This record gives sequence, C-alpha cells and structure tokens, in this order.
Amino acid sequence: MSQRGATKEWLSVSELAALKLPGLPTSLAGMQKLITREGWALAAGPGGSPLVRRRKGRGGGLEYHRSLAVRAPEMRVEDNLRALLEQAAVLRDLLAQAEVAARKLIDELSLAEKRSTGAAE
Repeated sequence: MSQRGATKEWLSVSELAALKLPGLPTSLAGMQKLITREGWALAAGPGGSPLVRRRKGRGGGLEYHRSLAVRAPEMRVEDNLRALLEQAAVLRDLLAQAEVAARKLIDELSLAEKRSTGAAE
C-alpha cells in the first residue's frame, strides 16, 4: 500500500505528525512524546501482530501502523472517561461520608438541645 497516491499502511513519526490528524500532535517532538507515553512500541493488532516495525532503507528508525494513528484519540477519550468515572466513584464515597457525618452532627445537636431545654425547665 505504499504506492504513490495510495494510503500508506506504515508511517514514520515525521509522516504521522505531517498528517495533522485531529487529536494527534503536529510536531515531531509532540508525536514522539505521544508514542512513548502511550506505549506504541508494544502495541499489537489482531492475533498479536506487531503494529510497529523497523523502517527499511536509509536512516532506519521505526514505522507505525496507520491503525495506531486512528486509535490514539479514541484511546485517550477512553482513558479520560475511565479516570472521570474513577473520580466520580471517589466523590460518591466522600459524599456518603459527609452525609453520615452531617446526620451524626444533627443527632448530637438535637440531643444537646433537648438536654439544654430540659435543664432550663
């Protein structure tokens, strides 16, 4: 698929950045950081086939399967959603603890009020 005019199946870091795809960095340094941070070097496709390979020819380096560029923004959305759900669970727990503490305070205030009213009589 690397013929002129056809969509390339394998892309270098600079080629990925040059595509300026939504959700992906457009600088070489930004793209390299994303690739490292998201562990593209360990990515595998269906059946465990690697999605990264050594680049053939001059310069060497690595090439990444085009499916990684498409999946990257989706994976970040999934990661963000997962983090938000975890935060929501923590907030639910904190809210439940606050409700228990508020009920306890209300009960204590009510009891103190009854004592002070009873002592005043």
